[in-house]
Parts: sequence; C-alpha cells; structure tokens
Amino acid sequence: MKSNLRHFLAKFSFTNKSLLAFQTKKLKKRQRVLSEKLAEELKIEFFGVKALKALVKTKYNENKPEICHIIGSGWSLNQSIKSISENDFVIGFNQSAISGVKSDLYFVEFGSVTESDITEKQFKLVQEVIKPHTEHIFFKNLWAMRNDYSVVKNTWNTSVKYVNDIPVNCYNAKFLSQSLDVFLEEDPVFVRQYSSTALTLVKLAKDLDFKKIVLHGIDFGGEYFFDTENFDDYLDLKKYLPNRTGQKIYNKASSKSTHITSKDLFGLKYALPLVRERFVEKGVTLYAATEISPLSKVLPVYPEYLKSTHE
Repeated sequence: MKSNLRHFLAKFSFTNKSLLAFQTKKLKKRQRVLSEKLAEELKIEFFGVKALKALVKTKYNENKPEICHIIGSGWSLNQSIKSISENDFVIGFNQSAISGVKSDLYFVEFGSVTESDITEKQFKLVQEVIKPHTEHIFFKNLWAMRNDYSVVKNTWNTSVKYVNDIPVNCYNAKFLSQSLDVFLEEDPVFVRQYSSTALTLVKLAKDLDFKKIVLHGIDFGGEYFFDTENFDDYLDLKKYLPNRTGQKIYNKASSKSTHITSKDLFGLKYALPLVRERFVEKGVTLYAATEISPLSKVLPVYPEYLKSTHE
C-alpha cells in the first residue's frame, strides 16, 4: 500500500482500524512465505505462542515459576540484577547476556550484511555464553528489512530455533489503543511484536501464563548497562560487543539520550501504561525492577527489589 494512501486512511478511526486489519493479514502472509521456505530448507519448525507454551510446560510440568523477569540492556540493570532469584523464570534478548544473567528463553534478531559485526558477535555470544545453560534460543524478526535471508540461513542455520512473528504498527498516535488491541489479541500461531522487543516479550510472558512480570534495564534511554562505570565485567563478556564506531545500533549513548523506541507518542513509554491497565484486568501485574529506573514512573516497583534494599 502506498504511503500517501496509508497516511490518509490513518486519519480516521474506522479507516485506521481497517488499515490495521489489512496490514495484519498481509504481514501474516509474508511471514508464512518466509517461514515455510526456511523450514523446508533447514528441516525445522517455527514456534508460535502455542508451541512456546508447550515447550515451557514440558520443561517445568506443574512447577513453572510464578515470576518472569525480562532482561533489557539499560543502565539500571546493574542495580536490579540482585532481585532475580535462581528459581524465577528469565527471558533475555540481544546483548543482555553480557550482564551474566542466565536466561530460560533467549531471543536474537540480527542476520544482516549491513550489520555483519553485530551478527557475528551475537552468534559467538550465543554459542559460547548462552548455549551452555539453555537450548531455548530463538531467532526473531526474520522479516525485518535489515536482515538478509541467506545470512540468517547460513550463519544461524539450525543452531537456534525460530519464532513465527509479525509486527504490529501504529500509523497515528491518536489511535494507539487500536494498535494495542491488535497487538494484544490472542494468537496461538504468531508472536506479535509492537514497538520493541521488550514490549513483545511482555506480551509473550503473559501468553505463557505468568502473572508477575518484571522488567529490567528498560529505562527509555541513557547508557547501556555495559557502558556504565559500575558494571562489573567479572566474566569478561564485553568482548562479545560489536565494534560500535559509527554504529546506529548499540552506539554509545549519553546518560541523557532517549532510546529510539521511546521517542514517539506511540512508543514504549506511552504504550506500557496502557498495556499495564489491560493486564490488570486479566490478573497480570507488570513491575519496574528498580525504583531508580524511569520505568518506575509508569509501573509499580517490584516488591522483592524493595525488600532486598532494606535487608
């Protein structure tokens, strides 16, 4: 659909809603074509929400942890990391493993010619750091423009599992709630993504039936945890970071910078409070992992963190 037509349709509530429905149908078809092609060539299966739920159920049977931590890469992770219990469920993504936190599920998303160094370093991080403690590592965003099908196929191959996922867009901040309606729909086949990987995993954690979801290192901006003075790289994991000179992704950020997913009126900072409200209705609570993060301005602080700071 041409951008000028899309822009016009997004001006009105009814047509915007129809546009989102049309785009969702179109994106599902695109993902099916990509996933079926790669699945046939590599003799693998793609995981949707239903398959991921079955995987977690098989791993834990009736003893699934009550609490799920989602590990981002923001500066506050250095402080909140202490509130993660070894009995909790942890979902990590991209560079968060450099923190030393071990994840039960881990997501990566780079298979790119233009971002070749990030791709190579992320691959090494998976092989040498993450795989020794979990086999549940997933490649997402196969459809992303930055990713190259042949690079994904030849680099990642069968060393990871693959997620059947689709993006949900917001074409007009005035109708953010409509985009969130689509994003939060029950969908056993596709993992739905909106705004950022962090928010995508929040929805996935809810779909995996976790009732308490704690977000770490989601600070809307500022430095990465591995760039701060108080990061203790005792495991020597910073060597897995890509060359960041001239990078748009993982470039060194100042303490006052705003993350790209939080800049717009329909981004993470505005979407999370609305998602939280809808989750409360379903008995699911979202927490900011620490009171020092700007995230604590829109989410309640995780009680276990508060308890640990007063012990």
